[in-house]
Amino acid sequence: MHTPRLLSRCLFVAFLLSFVSGAVLPARSPAARPECHDFDWTLHISASNDFGFAVPAATYNISATYCPPLKAVANRSQTVQLLIHGATGNKLYWSALASPDEQGYQTYNYSWTEFARLEGYHTLAIDRLGCGNSSHPDPALVRTTPEVEIVAQLLEILHSKSPRQASHSFLPSFSSVILTGFSFGSLVIDVLLNKPPSPSSIPLINATILTGYSHIPNSHPNPNVTISTQQFLPGSQVFPVRFKSLDPGYKTIATATNYAHSFFAGAYDPIVPNVIWSSEDVQASGEVNSLAAGASSFNISSVATYRAPTAIVAGEFDEPLCGGNCGSGDTDLLAMSKRYYPGVEEEEYFSLRVPNTGHMLHYHESARGTMEAVHDWLARMGF
Repeated sequence: MHTPRLLSRCLFVAFLLSFVSGAVLPARSPAARPECHDFDWTLHISASNDFGFAVPAATYNISATYCPPLKAVANRSQTVQLLIHGATGNKLYWSALASPDEQGYQTYNYSWTEFARLEGYHTLAIDRLGCGNSSHPDPALVRTTPEVEIVAQLLEILHSKSPRQASHSFLPSFSSVILTGFSFGSLVIDVLLNKPPSPSSIPLINATILTGYSHIPNSHPNPNVTISTQQFLPGSQVFPVRFKSLDPGYKTIATATNYAHSFFAGAYDPIVPNVIWSSEDVQASGEVNSLAAGASSFNISSVATYRAPTAIVAGEFDEPLCGGNCGSGDTDLLAMSKRYYPGVEEEEYFSLRVPNTGHMLHYHESARGTMEAVHDWLARMGF
């Protein structure tokens, strides 16, 4: 039986032990998450001829977000994915519609940026000319050719072949750049591959990922069956608060219903099209005119010096690119697109026709699996 004196001593010792234990072994705080950096590039674009349209020389600001990896992977420490969004989008497309430092819309399911960073890659997402926080010149001047030159200049900068601007000291130099596009962004990359502004651009591309994209043989029925049904209106009319100051030549899709009809098919959360449409951006009239004027030129093979590993990925029900059916077997349009990259080895060409998925493949139920498949391919290619 404990005496009162003995019991008080035991309690005092227990108190001391708990105090000392708390002092010696404090709770460990989680490691700080590396932050991303929002910044602008000031780029001078040369005068050019875009399918018969004279584009004047100009200086533009291109908005970008750089994110360091969230996991250290030795052979990826100097590898960056340069992310180029599609029409009526902006750089937030790649990070679940929010800044990568914030919680996006179902980040785990839909954020390419988050997935890539967790795989050990650096990412750099840009707002294309006329989109997001980049310059908005006369919309007639936003054409494919100057957008290709912008990407070419960024390749030079990322490989440190051009001097960095002093305020970009946080941006490391890279030994490998993976060009990654979606839809119109993939088209810009593809034009770069077959009409580079300089031969020096091609060796700076270490791998290419074209998503929401395919080449269409001349014998295939016109795939762009939804282009005529897409209802475009001035952004200032559809979203007057966000785009009230924009020229009416900057347009966006008029309704969430039309957006869903054009870009979604198969398995997807029915809420998602409205979520994306509510945050969509604009497309300049010059891009549309450039696309129409150069349509017959886009199925040109890449230059012979382009030999980097290449992936083409699209949903099997992609309407804008495949007319709702990307084929299978001998009629698989993505596999057939290999002919347009003659310098790429067969074993380094990867085509993925994503089942039960439409054009906006990064926001279907298959999105996570698509990210896994593409990054598995990158790993097999040594990146």
